[in-house]
Amino acid sequence: MPANITAQMCRDLQEITSEPLMECKRALIAADGNVDGALEFLRTRPTLEQRVALLERQVRDLIEARRTPMSTYGE
Repeated sequence: MPANITAQMCRDLQEITSEPLMECKRALIAADGNVDGALEFLRTRPTLEQRVALLERQVRDLIEARRTPMSTYGE
């Protein structure tokens, strides 16, 4: 059963971390309401720059795959 996450818990975590409120809520949900676990979750998650770089790399790979001619079956 999920932990009962209150608005006050989210605000307290926000004051500690200066993260957006919804990120704090997401972290508390991931940590089952445990503040220490939520802090660890926020500390170890990929940064926005890392997520953008991953998406850019995936887009480049998809474009390159579309440019590469498909090999013929049986060659």
